[in-house]
Amino acid sequence: MKLLATTGLVLALSLNAAAAQERLTFASPAPGPARINAFLTDWAADVSQASEGTLAIDVVVGGTLGRHGQMLDRVSMGVVDIAWDFQGYYPGMFDLSAVVEQPFQFATAEDGSRAFQQLFETGALDAEYQGQHVLSLFTFPNASLMLTRPAEDLAGLSGRRITAQNQTMQAAAERLGGVALNLAIPDWYQALSRGTIDGAIVTFTAVPAFRLNEVMSEYIDVQLGGNPGMILMNPSRYATLPATARDALDARSGTGLSQEMGAFLEAWNNDAKGFAAQNGNNLHGLDEDALADWQTRLMPLTETWLAVDPARAAVRETYLELLGHGDD
Repeated sequence: MKLLATTGLVLALSLNAAAAQERLTFASPAPGPARINAFLTDWAADVSQASEGTLAIDVVVGGTLGRHGQMLDRVSMGVVDIAWDFQGYYPGMFDLSAVVEQPFQFATAEDGSRAFQQLFETGALDAEYQGQHVLSLFTFPNASLMLTRPAEDLAGLSGRRITAQNQTMQAAAERLGGVALNLAIPDWYQALSRGTIDGAIVTFTAVPAFRLNEVMSEYIDVQLGGNPGMILMNPSRYATLPATARDALDARSGTGLSQEMGAFLEAWNNDAKGFAAQNGNNLHGLDEDALADWQTRLMPLTETWLAVDPARAAVRETYLELLGHGDD
């Protein structure tokens, strides 16, 4: 009878623990094979383990719960508990966060992401994330120009139809002589293969994820600015979690998560450059004169961005300070 009582107590405690465990859904719009999903799955497992059994996070990948540009609404409405997305898919909503998109600012995504999260923590971006619980802000590595056929110089870009994931990079395409088109990245492969577009401004991480190496052969490695990303959680759902679960989330969010994400993305980007250069594709940088020309042509992008709203100057100054090189 004592053994049965003990067994019953253990079973009751196990059932109570299972009942107390909170399950969160983390939606990733990235294609299933994309490396970012592995990073997010590892992070979710780490948080779950640290929560002492009070929390489990299920990462659902491949756009099953929504595509890029839909995640903000999914989180706000509580359809999903956590999601990541690019700010660039929400025009007019994250204008100050577009500081990350300006060209020739940071060398690595690790530095850019750390400074971006720290900028948020100063309160400078609060208005853009009202109603959201921000787990992390980060940036993908600097975008580069990728084309379906070579261009001898900037004059060779005249009339080329070039897509990008945010308005700053679309404007960069125009400044470099191209014609900017706005397409969702899952549609790029078909548009490139059909000749609807001639190239893209994007990070190398997108190349293996969307098989862009099959439809573009010219890759110009240059610092055309970051693509800001965000990991958001429904604030009401966060508030209902037990304290132990919230503590586990808090300890693995913020600057630490942003910096880890940035380092991961930078390593992925470097690997993807090797992937892009396969099968006779041409990957190269710019010589000193060409780089100076590009910088001159693209400088007005930041000047125009700053001129729209006086608040942007202070945001950029703080961001550059956090990067460690002042008001350049």
